[in-house]
Amino acid sequence: TIAYLFLLLFLWLYTNIKTRIKFIYGIFIIPILYGISGPIVHLFAISALFFEFLTNGKKKYISIIYLLIAALSAIAGTYLGYSRNLTLAFLPEAYCNPLQTVSGIYYAWYALPMTMLLVAYLKRYKEPVSLKGKCIWEGAQWAIMFLLVYQGIFHFGKLDAQHSMKQDYLLRTEQWDLVISEFNHDVLSKRRMCGLNLALAHKGQLSERLLDYPQHGIETLMLHWDQSIYTAQLHSDLYYCMGIISAAQKFAFEAFVSSRSSGNPRMLKRLIETNLITGSYPIADKYIQLLEKTWFYKDWATAHRRFLYNDKAVEEDKILGMKRRCWKAEASAAKLYTDPVSSLINLLPACPDNKAGLAYLTSFLLLNKDIETYKTLQESLYRSPAWRDMTECQQEAIVICSPNDPHFWLEHGVSIKVRNRAIAFMQKVQDVSRSGQNLAVALASEYGKTYWYYYMFNMMDK
Repeated sequence: TIAYLFLLLFLWLYTNIKTRIKFIYGIFIIPILYGISGPIVHLFAISALFFEFLTNGKKKYISIIYLLIAALSAIAGTYLGYSRNLTLAFLPEAYCNPLQTVSGIYYAWYALPMTMLLVAYLKRYKEPVSLKGKCIWEGAQWAIMFLLVYQGIFHFGKLDAQHSMKQDYLLRTEQWDLVISEFNHDVLSKRRMCGLNLALAHKGQLSERLLDYPQHGIETLMLHWDQSIYTAQLHSDLYYCMGIISAAQKFAFEAFVSSRSSGNPRMLKRLIETNLITGSYPIADKYIQLLEKTWFYKDWATAHRRFLYNDKAVEEDKILGMKRRCWKAEASAAKLYTDPVSSLINLLPACPDNKAGLAYLTSFLLLNKDIETYKTLQESLYRSPAWRDMTECQQEAIVICSPNDPHFWLEHGVSIKVRNRAIAFMQKVQDVSRSGQNLAVALASEYGKTYWYYYMFNMMDK
């Protein structure tokens, strides 16, 4: 899209420039446009040639040289490394992911010269002289344009993906508050729920607000691994937030090497962070040098130079320091854990300030309805530096551990408020059951956001 806009800008300048210097402008702008925008330059050369012939320009035959200059620019650019090969130096596939089918982009490629031919054909007919005729003539043209744009947007626009694309942008730019505030309950998917829960974890709200949203098993916390770039990116973000650095680095590298040839700066940043955390400074330095060559990530990369070969700076940093402690605990583990639950159970005692890790661990167990493991974890970790306080949702799970023993609840940190509510909930279940009403419907308004309701009525995917 940006390349096409550059094409239109330079072509507009070409059509409005004085005739005496138009040819010189065309010759010099072609290699410049190729350097800026790539193979779109061939469309410029063709369109400029069409313009000269369709307007009967004085230099219409000599303007054929535009095609030669465009071709030479592409060939030279290939040998200088601007294009991977000659095919991508000439064709619009250069702007697309090589793993996708991109035939649709040729419609835009052909549309401009075809429109020029159509306009030249229509100009053969005299425009209406009367005001009414002009209005009809202009109105018909605008109506056709509007119809084409409208149909094009709905056919090619992938509007159903707009919410996910916007959320992904907000996650990439770490705008956690906007991810939460702009979450749309009417457009739900497991991927979007994972993004929302990630934002809640970064804000320290995952445990408190877990059941304020429509959770549906552990895949709303972490998607099943489908070997796609997009899931690899999300997994890297999730593991990094949890403090499982080795997995975060693994998935960042997976996403980076699977991305298109222009690279993946988002994951390159993650590789810099994880290599700084693990003390692999030469590798981090190499990646920083790559990002410093970009426009949009240069400042971020340069700012992280202060951590290179400086253990003290890393360890004193609020985020990197905590992640390094998690990594050291992971590296010193007796065995390698491949799932996040086992990894977090091992990490948390050694890194008690990893609050996001605790929130994810308890959320994994609760959404998976693994009450036995949750009970064991709570008895071993609760009231330690890693787990000082329980949210209401976590307290409600304690009630399920031993539903007929209020004394057990209080011993394990359940507040009087939650205890009284648990007793009221159990009485309500008995009353509704005796009345013959639909239990899920009758309890939803008052208890729909409790863990008891989730435990009883949420049918998880197997």
